[in-house]
This record gives sequence, C-alpha cells and structure tokens, in this order.
Amino acid sequence: MQDQLPKLAEFRLPYPPSVNHYWRHFRGRTIVGMAGRKYHREVAELLVGCKPTDSRLSVVLYCWMPDKRKRDLDNVAKCAIDSLTKCSFWLDDNQIDRLLLERCGVCSPGWIDVEVYEMAPAKKGKR
Repeated sequence: MQDQLPKLAEFRLPYPPSVNHYWRHFRGRTIVGMAGRKYHREVAELLVGCKPTDSRLSVVLYCWMPDKRKRDLDNVAKCAIDSLTKCSFWLDDNQIDRLLLERCGVCSPGWIDVEVYEMAPAKKGKR
C-alpha cells in the first residue's frame, strides 16, 4: 500500500527516552521532562531547514530496540511523533491518517527509521 503513495521523507531518529523519563509532574501539572526536551533538540538538529507539510500523512516507524527489555511499541512512537511536531516537520500530528509501527529487533544504541508518505485527501462519505 505504501509503495503507491508519494514518499515525502525518509530519515533516522535516535531512540527516544522511555515515557517514564519523557513526562514529569511539577506542581500538579504534567510537563515534558529534561530527557524529553533533550530528545526534541536532537530531532530538531537532524531536521534543520525542513519546512512543515500540511498534507495528510501516512507514517511508518521501524523501531530498533536498544536492548532486550520489554517495551510497549506505542510508547516508543509517542516521543518520536511529539518531537517531529515540536520541530515543525508537520503542522500537527493530527495530519497522520495512517500510522504503522514495526519492532525490527535489538541493535544498540537503538533508533527509529521513519518513512513519511503523502496521502490523497479523503473523499466525503468514503472510507
């Protein structure tokens, strides 16, 4: 299915911090912690100069784990997607109409290979 869509981008992101390190609680609020902010900066440095797209998107994340610990795959994706939003790769992550996550194996230090495709606008009344 993806090979029929125009590819907008392909790149590699560092492995994100765990959700437990990404979020912090401060004075009754939940905020992005120091590890999350550091990850946002790393992603922004990799994607410097890219212009945000306003297209509907299909995103594929190939996740290479840094070790054999058990991890929820959706938690790995959350930090990466938030970082791409924060560094203005796209206008908002609500542009993602299709998200595919794949656990690829263990390879230190871990990383996420990202492929972004442009989807055709949805037709009214059609799926």
